[in-house]
Amino acid sequence: MNFLVIGLNHQTTPVELREKFAVSGEDLVPVLLAIKERVSLVCKDLMLLSTCNRTELYFFGEKSQDILELASEWLADYSKQDLSTLREYLYKYDNNTAVKHLFRVASGLESMAVGEPQILGQIKSAVKQAEVLGVLNNNLHFLFEKAFSVAKRVRTNTEIGNQSISMAAISVQLVKQVFGDLKNSRILFVGAGEMIQLCLSHYYDERPAEIVVANRNLARGEKISANYDAKVIPITGVNRELERFDVVITCTASSLPIIGQGTVSTAIKKRKNRPIVLIDLAVPRDIETEVKNVDNVFLFTLDDLGRRIESNLKSRLSAIEAAEKLISNDLISFNEVLTNRKSKPLILAIKERAEEIQRLELEAARKKVLRGVNTEEVLMNLAKGISNKFVHGAFTELRSGSFKKNKEAEYWIKKLYGLETPEIDNEEKFNSKN
Repeated sequence: MNFLVIGLNHQTTPVELREKFAVSGEDLVPVLLAIKERVSLVCKDLMLLSTCNRTELYFFGEKSQDILELASEWLADYSKQDLSTLREYLYKYDNNTAVKHLFRVASGLESMAVGEPQILGQIKSAVKQAEVLGVLNNNLHFLFEKAFSVAKRVRTNTEIGNQSISMAAISVQLVKQVFGDLKNSRILFVGAGEMIQLCLSHYYDERPAEIVVANRNLARGEKISANYDAKVIPITGVNRELERFDVVITCTASSLPIIGQGTVSTAIKKRKNRPIVLIDLAVPRDIETEVKNVDNVFLFTLDDLGRRIESNLKSRLSAIEAAEKLISNDLISFNEVLTNRKSKPLILAIKERAEEIQRLELEAARKKVLRGVNTEEVLMNLAKGISNKFVHGAFTELRSGSFKKNKEAEYWIKKLYGLETPEIDNEEKFNSKN
């Protein structure tokens, strides 16, 4: 049985293609059920992780190639992309590589802003949803619980989160490159999710002239705006009021752009060509790509912010290396625990067999004692009976005709009984099979 992951992220895929794989909150249930149906004949244990920077499918199953091929086909169908083209962007990992990848993702090492903590909450939410729907079962549950533990250890024992530069912080830097001081700037936030809340905190610290939040759900907009002295407007008013704002930051779950080139062109004219900075943190994108062609408009996407974050990584190499070392050690311990889990049924069966031998021989010994047989003779027969049954299986194998050609069986019998093992050239092969 194998742990598997297939997906794409900001490292392998540009935002214009990545957005075609995004799964909104309202679509998550039907999408998970569709994936479950697609792989139902070969896999019963799966999970979907969809964020702004990645779409990944996790599986546990025996038929690795079948599962990954079915998953590839589903991703192509969902995104309406040609499968042969899509393969250039997909990564596929199994077993140790898949487990290590998840540990890195959960710890923030695979994030665009390395060390950011939001990804762990996103994974936990995805796991909970998959469990509620009954598509994530024992083996993946065990893996993700370990991943959460690893992520906690990485954050506790390294500096990976202390110097992390978030998307929100980078966006502030970009805006200040255009406007300098933000004290005279009017800022519009479109959306009310976690990313917008992070941005609100960072921009509020710059003390801008005005902060406005636009959202479909006004009550939610008012809730997140309460601490920032921000006005709330319906999202339908964004295009109408766009000209008033110097900075617009969007991150909604809309499947279609909510700000188009025409609207921005009109706003710029009304602003008498005063510049406007648009920061689109959504996947799929909230702002049409063509907007970048409008004069005096500065449009930045997630990928643009990511390129600026890369320059920060050099100063954080020691923290990353420490996190990598912890993950490698935890991968070893995970494999040890996994091996013990796999061996447990066999260990219990061997133990039960040993107890059965013990019970039968003791019962026979008691009967002899009651008949008055000499105690020394009873003890000798007891010891002989246990030892005979202990070696019976090995003797049976040794006497079989097939054994002479089975060097692997000879190797393991000698190893199990603590005898000197024979020189076998392909011992490593035997170990790898097990």
